Amino acid sequence: MVKDAGRWEVEPERWASEIDTVYYRKLLEKAWEEVGFVFQ
Repeated sequence: MVKDAGRWEVEPERWASEIDTVYYRKLLEKAWEEVGFVFQ
């Protein structure tokens, strides 16, 4: 899991105490831009 995208910090999922929600939100937004047209 990405803990801090700006510092390139990651932790294995089973030990992750924090995640970088901004990083994952950006990934979801990018993915939606690529496939969202199907649902419009």
